[in-house]
Amino acid sequence: MLSFNPIQNALKMCVRKQIASEKTDIYQSVARRLLSDSTKQRANAIGLTSASSGEGVTTVATRLAMSAAKTAGRPVLLVDCNREHPGVEQAFGLTASSGLCDALSGRKELAECLRSTKIPNLAVLGLGGKMRGNDIAQWEGSLAEITDAFALVLLDMPSAGEVIAQPIPLDTLDGMLLVVEAERTRRKAVVRAKSQLERVQAEVLGVILNKRKKHVPDWLYELI
Repeated sequence: MLSFNPIQNALKMCVRKQIASEKTDIYQSVARRLLSDSTKQRANAIGLTSASSGEGVTTVATRLAMSAAKTAGRPVLLVDCNREHPGVEQAFGLTASSGLCDALSGRKELAECLRSTKIPNLAVLGLGGKMRGNDIAQWEGSLAEITDAFALVLLDMPSAGEVIAQPIPLDTLDGMLLVVEAERTRRKAVVRAKSQLERVQAEVLGVILNKRKKHVPDWLYELI
């Protein structure tokens, strides 16, 4: 598992760099940190969520995955775990096909559900069909399989309130990144989301600020 403080401090530093210079590639900075902390045995599996829906998690996850694939020079996987609003395949111009739910249910082999993209070293795993209650029993085995095969695994997840209600156990992941839309999300909502995640043993590694136009409020620094 990732240690909390090094990643948290690194992400805070990335955000501060973003404030200092609009030219800073925040995604590349975060990707490098996540890749450098991967163990030799297996890759990190990192979930991305938000305080509320519509804050751009899929957009951030897609950009982070693209930066990670470029930085790593090794295969990176982006997994769609948003049952209500799946969008990963569409983001790469792919039609919906077999995916995560089909692999967990045994309807398809996991390898059959992985799809390449036009981005070198970047593959995606769509949501696929509906997930049944007992399908999640296969989750840890599937997670181990993909973290063995890829340099980094990123999971596009719904908002915190929804993600804690879904069957995927968050404590099986190496951490969560909280996407916050600038000038929209209130402090109370972000604090609540962080608390919700921590109550189910999810480790919040840091915040990625999306759509920033002006300054970053002091309260956001306090949270990370």
